[in-house]
Amino acid sequence: EGTTYCISTDADVDNFWKLESVDTADNPHEKEDDLDIEHFQKTITRNAGRYVIQWPWRQPALPLAGNFGLCMGRLRSLWTKLSQNPKLFSDYNETVKTQLQDGIIEIADNKNIQGLVHYLPHQPVITPNKTTTKLRVVYDASAHTSGASLNEALLRRPVLLPDLCSILLRWRQQKYVLTADI
Repeated sequence: EGTTYCISTDADVDNFWKLESVDTADNPHEKEDDLDIEHFQKTITRNAGRYVIQWPWRQPALPLAGNFGLCMGRLRSLWTKLSQNPKLFSDYNETVKTQLQDGIIEIADNKNIQGLVHYLPHQPVITPNKTTTKLRVVYDASAHTSGASLNEALLRRPVLLPDLCSILLRWRQQKYVLTADI
């Protein structure tokens, strides 16, 4: 009586050591990040005042599937939704026209297709409380069909933000802490 036993499992021990090595563990994406940076440096060019790089495809390549049907279904649904709000429809249309004029998007040339064509479905993100951009168009490169999504077929860009866990651990080491939003 009065004796307490603590039974730990292998999972508990593994979690303890993972927590202890949070800032020293190997980054599983480090090799992929190095490949992506190398690809970026090899393929960057300047064209008409813009920097351009080639798509950073994974090797071996993941099979992308044709997704015309998926995109048309999403476009019909979007058209129905936007038709219920003429102001939103007009704003969305103007945003798409501006992106087309600025070369951000392009009209697909379905007549001279060679190889696979992969479309990006899109949707509006509306933030009425913002003072600058109340509506923006978001393209869904994670959309799935029978093959990989575009995001899965491309190398992941290196994460440029510092690791949040290591920031919080360093933060706890100091007696006084100051934060600011500049």
